[in-house]
Amino acid sequence: MATIVQTLSVHQLSTASWVCLFALLALIAFVIRQSTSPIARIPGPLLTKFTILPIVYQDHIGNRTKWTEGLHRQYGPVVRLSPKEVSVSSSASIRDVFTGSAKAGYYPKAPIFNIFQHYGARNAFSSIHSENHSWRRKIVAGNYAQTAIVAKEAKHGSLWKNVGRFLNMIKREGTTSGSGPAKSIDFFSACRFYAADNVTSHLFIEGSDALDGDQEIRRIIEDSAEGPSDVMSYFKMEFETLNSAIDRIKGMIFSLLNLEQKSTGRSRPATASGKQVDLEQSQWYGGTAIRDWGFKRFLMTRDALEQARIDTSLESPVGAKLAANSMEGEKSGWIDGPPVQDAGIRLLKSSASDEGLLRFYRNEGCASECMDQFLAGLDTVGDTLAYVLQTLSMTENRRSQQALIPECSSLDLPQEYDVPLSSKQLADIQAALYVEAVLKETLRAFPASTTAFQRTVPPGGRMLEGHFVPGDTIIGGIPTTINRDTSVFDRSCTFDVDQWLPQRWLDADDNTLAEMNRRLWTFGSGGRGCIGKHLAILEMKLLIVGIYSRCSTAIDDETPVKVSKK
Repeated sequence: MATIVQTLSVHQLSTASWVCLFALLALIAFVIRQSTSPIARIPGPLLTKFTILPIVYQDHIGNRTKWTEGLHRQYGPVVRLSPKEVSVSSSASIRDVFTGSAKAGYYPKAPIFNIFQHYGARNAFSSIHSENHSWRRKIVAGNYAQTAIVAKEAKHGSLWKNVGRFLNMIKREGTTSGSGPAKSIDFFSACRFYAADNVTSHLFIEGSDALDGDQEIRRIIEDSAEGPSDVMSYFKMEFETLNSAIDRIKGMIFSLLNLEQKSTGRSRPATASGKQVDLEQSQWYGGTAIRDWGFKRFLMTRDALEQARIDTSLESPVGAKLAANSMEGEKSGWIDGPPVQDAGIRLLKSSASDEGLLRFYRNEGCASECMDQFLAGLDTVGDTLAYVLQTLSMTENRRSQQALIPECSSLDLPQEYDVPLSSKQLADIQAALYVEAVLKETLRAFPASTTAFQRTVPPGGRMLEGHFVPGDTIIGGIPTTINRDTSVFDRSCTFDVDQWLPQRWLDADDNTLAEMNRRLWTFGSGGRGCIGKHLAILEMKLLIVGIYSRCSTAIDDETPVKVSKK
């Protein structure tokens, strides 16, 4: 019996040794493979060669952006964030990744963009491949051209009327403090109301009336505002299982220690994953009140087009152009193509024998496009204007107000807002030097998006800044990092890139200014840059001018800023 036990123990020991040996060999092989992979040669922390844990941890604590910025300062324009992710910040790499070319090939968007669908349907922003983005963008691109935006405003004056409604809201709802005429108001919400009324009037036959006091739409807009934890939750979805496990472990530890776990902010709605949510699953179509509201507004716009109350000209709502595309697909006698996993697309063959496919919208796709443009305009314009007003109100920036007020007053704009501004007046506003400097500096210092714009390296890989990046690697750039490039925005070592200093845009020579304009990355770049950029800029300039043209020029006795180009 003892012999059998001894033999068994030796056998068990031998098996355990073999298991340990195989585990050790597997670990050695893994380390060698990771250490010799092309991405391992890219600069970055040692641990990021082997595991995703550093970036998962940074995502989990909401520090991804600052962590990445720090790595760029330490390692240079191309840094490794994980065994499958790289961040870039140089002009050459940004141009290659985010502009690309038909010859070299385009970088598809990363899978993270799947979450920006609405009603189960993709839109231009959430389209992964360039060809699927291009046909969507072409339908509405004309409505967002600068000439079309200015011509529409000169004829109808919708944006200028909303400036008046913004100022009337302050008079009506502002709280008087002290003995003077000044009134205080929650300008973050006020700026978002202004942005919402502008963009919805551009998209739908009937926009929002937040500035005039519609409490339902105000509540919807305020509920849609994202906190820091909401924004970072985009990237938590990349590693959803791991982050869920971390949350469960933290919950168990806090429970065992009888500690209260602090909330990280309100959780994002289920539709953040881009999945379709029907009325049977939620009281709102699309899963949230703002999506439900947007879908109904699109259907109203389509009804107006069908009844010939509006047309598809550049002066009409963008939703009309989208609805016309959907109606064309419905009325064609073509044969349905193969089914697709996208509730917003209708694929059609031109004939039974023709394998060529044509793409048309369904209602869900049209509404998804409208919702994307609505939310983008709401966040970008609303947040940026809030930063403008907050920054200008600071004591250290009083000289900037002193420069802004006389420039705005000199434009000699009417004090009433029911008559559209002329093309000449709009051109003067667009050319106002200090208004331009204040807006660009705010866009640079406080971009509305502070998270990485991600792409996927095409098959075969690419060379970036002397480093080979393998295919399928996630590659991204962060606006805050690029907007703080000292070699571009502080060439003379005069202006700290971490400070808000409009004067940098006035003191730059022509070559430096051209490079600053190219490198201002708040709206992205290339063919997939922000389609609503020109509308957003005009909205913001009009409100800045509308506010500061009504202010007194007597602020203080400090030496005024000289508003002129060098």
